Formats: sequence, C-alpha cells, structure tokens
Amino acid sequence: MAEEVVEVNEALYSYRFADGDLLAIAIETIDVIQACETMLRMLEVKGVNVEEAIGAVYVKNLGRGYYGG
Repeated sequence: MAEEVVEVNEALYSYRFADGDLLAIAIETIDVIQACETMLRMLEVKGVNVEEAIGAVYVKNLGRGYYGG
C-alpha cells in the first residue's frame, strides 16, 4: 500500500509542478483503493471481521462530524 501511496504523491506533485494530469491521479488513487481492498481480504482470511471494522470506522467518523448533518 505504501508504494501505491508514493505513486499518488508523485502524480500529485507532477500535476502541481509539471505537466501531470488528473487522470493519472485518479488511476493511482484507485490503485491505493485496490491495495487496501486486497489487504482487507487478506485480514478477513485471517479471521478479522471486516464488517465490524467498517462499522467501527463509521461510528468513529460520525463522532468526528465527517458525515455532515
């Protein structure tokens, strides 16, 4: 995942300071999402309840006011 995040940062840097494009940023961001999804599935195989983790994150972020209203 870290390698994919580095690629997002490189795409952002290129966009900001050179001739990068938004599509490259989107592609690299999707790569990060895919790497995270893969990690979650690997954890699920090891017995982690991913749905429970998703719920915990939702509750945490709700408390922080991230979901508006």
